[in-house]
Amino acid sequence: MKYVLGVDEAHRGNLIGSVFAGAVLLPYGEYVAGVTDSKKMKEKARIEALPRIIEQATSVGYSFATAGEIDRMNIRLAVHMAMMRAINRLCRSSLKKPIPKGSTIEVVIDGSDPFLKLDVQTLFYALEYTTMKHALESIDPKFTIRTMVKADVEVPAVSAASVVAKVNADETLCQHPQAELFEFSKNKGYATKRLVELIHEHGKPKDYRESFNLPSIKR
Repeated sequence: MKYVLGVDEAHRGNLIGSVFAGAVLLPYGEYVAGVTDSKKMKEKARIEALPRIIEQATSVGYSFATAGEIDRMNIRLAVHMAMMRAINRLCRSSLKKPIPKGSTIEVVIDGSDPFLKLDVQTLFYALEYTTMKHALESIDPKFTIRTMVKADVEVPAVSAASVVAKVNADETLCQHPQAELFEFSKNKGYATKRLVELIHEHGKPKDYRESFNLPSIKR
């Protein structure tokens, strides 16, 4: 049997907080009704879809890289780190459905960065499949890995991963201690005109990404 492990990120372009990644394992050809690229879904639809994804998927994982990590290493590498953590978490999660022996798993990562493929390969080699074997009930599946532009629209497991990442990212940001002051429930941390005005008025919030260095916001 063939499976697809979809991986995507959320909040890459934010000014505040962590960048998140989601990872979802689905049987090939299976999809979650009503789920597409999270950016094309309304917030209410994303929130309502998350329990369906968790219920239907063979396994789900999500994780993040902090604003401090983004500033130390840059956003590209922080996205890689968040994705690796999400995959690792998925691998350590309990399966809701058994995977038949001899199955194949295709890892599909949204985007075109070739180093993401190397990162995933490195993760699996570092784990020596021990974690994955445990998570998959000692089955040793065969993996292929590829990146794909617009996978969040065209590959159901990646669409689901984009929703997992986005809902958890938004929820975490809305729990920020200054969420009400900076209206994160409305702007979700993106560089809207209103958020920039609020930063000028109140100063930079906690977990501001200094490395983004917007000209309109003084360091």
